[in-house]
Amino acid sequence: MSSRVARDNNLIVYSLLIVSLVLVVGYAGAWWYRQHMERLHSQVAYSPPLEVAVSNQDYSVAATLAIKTSAADSDLAQPARRVLEELARERLSDADPKRLLAPNGLKAWQEALRDASNARLHTDKVQEVLVTDFVFSAL
Repeated sequence: MSSRVARDNNLIVYSLLIVSLVLVVGYAGAWWYRQHMERLHSQVAYSPPLEVAVSNQDYSVAATLAIKTSAADSDLAQPARRVLEELARERLSDADPKRLLAPNGLKAWQEALRDASNARLHTDKVQEVLVTDFVFSAL
């Protein structure tokens, strides 16, 4: 009888050790995953440059744009790129050149483009739309 009690006690001890080990590994994995996601959200990702040009009878405008998101949201760059291209063409053709060339005019245009991109994509993951090159030519 005592050997059976000893075996049962050993089984309980081993079971508790295995359950404890599984819990420790599970919590360590969850902590590592959380740290990894926090790092991804703090890192910045930029889309490849997007070139847009618009011309009408009064002026021509060409701009190179990039989308800034967190690294975790970088998969948004491809759909956002198409939306940004459409929006940039629409907004450049409708824009008043004097307002664009005024101090802070380009910055305000970038912010409006970011807000419009987020609205059209139904998200808030586009952190910024950056104008890397801007060329204006009056005809």
